[in-house]
Amino acid sequence: MSPELPRCTPEEVDLDATILAEIGPTVRKMMDRGRIPGAVVVIARRGRVAFDEAYGSCRTGEPSPYRCDTIVR
Repeated sequence: MSPELPRCTPEEVDLDATILAEIGPTVRKMMDRGRIPGAVVVIARRGRVAFDEAYGSCRTGEPSPYRCDTIVR
């Protein structure tokens, strides 16, 4: 198992938090349209995680929600 990457704020790695805030609504819109059942989004820069969020579930119609540590095969 790999060690976890350290976390940071978006600003610490020159990312714009207002842009990252658009990810959730975009993913939810895709879920509402039935294009995806869910997603895990991780953005890392310079070896640090600046954003990680889980949305929805692993499969359409299933109650098992995605988590940030969900393994997708």
